[in-house]
Amino acid sequence: MTANSTPQTIPIGFVMHVQPAIDPESQDIILNLRPTITRLIDTKKTPLLSC
Repeated sequence: MTANSTPQTIPIGFVMHVQPAIDPESQDIILNLRPTITRLIDTKKTPLLSC
């Protein structure tokens, strides 16, 4: 039996996504802000790394 495991990372804590835009007529700068707060609740071990 073969299995594949791909590690995935997720930032923990405060993350701010910022998307800037410039209004072509007024030249105003617009910032779309999307704050996210994450926390670690649980971890799991993969059977492939338990040796």
